[in-house]
Amino acid sequence: MPHSWDTGDLERNWQGDFIPGTNILRNRVGAQTPEAMRDAENDLVEARVIALRQATELLGDRTYNLPYLCVIRRQLFQDVYVWAGDVRTIGIKKSGESFCPPGSISQPMAHVAAEVHRLNRPQGCSRG
Repeated sequence: MPHSWDTGDLERNWQGDFIPGTNILRNRVGAQTPEAMRDAENDLVEARVIALRQATELLGDRTYNLPYLCVIRRQLFQDVYVWAGDVRTIGIKKSGESFCPPGSISQPMAHVAAEVHRLNRPQGCSRG
């Protein structure tokens, strides 16, 4: 679902994820400082984790593919971010290294899902 700040320009979209004039992500809780964001995430996500432990059916089948992981993120962060669970449309970096370009997210996530299934397969079983 497009957001009001989706402009078609990747740099402007990236800047649009922040509250104007700050380095704080747009949020549903009104947090304006890193500390307030941290506290809100900790409190609200903790409550969602507890809810998911009690109602695992909210997540559906454990496929571990990209749609399943989006459902997890939506469930955990829906009270904090409007875009919770959306696949990101902008590039991000960590320690100066690009992390999985947005147009390529499905490929590594499919690999992760296959690895999870491979590692969780009972010994001696094969796909048939």
